[in-house]
Amino acid sequence: MNKPIRSKLFKNIILSSFVISILIVLWFIALYVVVESREKPEVKQHKTIQPHRITKTYPDYSVNEQYISTLKQVSHEAKLKKLSDEKRKVMKKAVVVSRSKKPEKWYKSKHTGSITFYTAGYESTGKSPGDKGYGITASGNQAIEGNTIAMSKQFPFGTKVKIEGFPQTFTVQDRGGAIQGTDIDVFVTSLDRAIEFGRQERTFYILN
Repeated sequence: MNKPIRSKLFKNIILSSFVISILIVLWFIALYVVVESREKPEVKQHKTIQPHRITKTYPDYSVNEQYISTLKQVSHEAKLKKLSDEKRKVMKKAVVVSRSKKPEKWYKSKHTGSITFYTAGYESTGKSPGDKGYGITASGNQAIEGNTIAMSKQFPFGTKVKIEGFPQTFTVQDRGGAIQGTDIDVFVTSLDRAIEFGRQERTFYILN
């Protein structure tokens, strides 16, 4: 191959390589432009929800109380104006009577006496179990603890008595030779209790 032909061929190869290089560069540029021009997906930003603040408002109770007080006073005065003079006099008289009237006493009379315990046994009555009238009181009733008491004749059978320090109400059902004045002998079933109690000064009330 002669020299001119080789030179020409060499030039053609260089030119072709240059053109190819330019085309490749242009292709990359076009590809970059296409990629960049594509629409990017829109990213929605979530709004941060702020907590709702509830502001409490408290009423002014002092104002309300003053209003209610005033309203009651006006209402009361209005009611009084509607009453006639005669009704007002009756009302005033009723108030005076209610204030001056003393409450009724819950008892008939009040006394103080010696309180003792007794049993149905020989040490108190001279009788033993099996004897005639054992456990029977002078009134003819069976002696019952918590109810039966013996008192002098000035207190009739059936008299109801409330003794200080005892929750129950007693009934006079028995007598005793050693019982005088305001002495009271309370019936119990235990001799030990009777001895332990001994003799005590107590206030008692006659109820009927």
